[in-house]
Amino acid sequence: MSLKQPKKVPVVKPRESGKVRRLDPTAPNEVDLRILGSIRKIIRSVDLYSRELKSTSEITAPQLICLLTIAKNKSMTATTISREVFLSPSTIVGILDRLEVKGLIKRERSQVDRRVVTVEVTELGRKIVKAFTITLAGATSAAPV
Repeated sequence: MSLKQPKKVPVVKPRESGKVRRLDPTAPNEVDLRILGSIRKIIRSVDLYSRELKSTSEITAPQLICLLTIAKNKSMTATTISREVFLSPSTIVGILDRLEVKGLIKRERSQVDRRVVTVEVTELGRKIVKAFTITLAGATSAAPV
């Protein structure tokens, strides 16, 4: 059984002069290009911020996102963190390893179920969270709308 390709139907758009102009439905329109350009600018800004963050504070943007998420929720498992920040559990484990080495989080195994490991922010981690919460608040209020 073969699937039939749908016929291409040209999109018709009237002109102000009354004549009809045919458009290619596969070609990106001006709005699509503007959206893609805006997304690219956002990605570039995040990348630049992440590099600056890494050079000034020795913490990466993904590490900061995880740290902020854990601080907001008090105590979490790696799986819960991965769902919150939309990263795979294996990626989260690597990030948590680096945060633990820096002394920003601590892991504790559950006394009830030894398979469950919860993650909490340390006092040093809370100081970092507080500092970045203030910095991010200032940056977002100063950002152009």
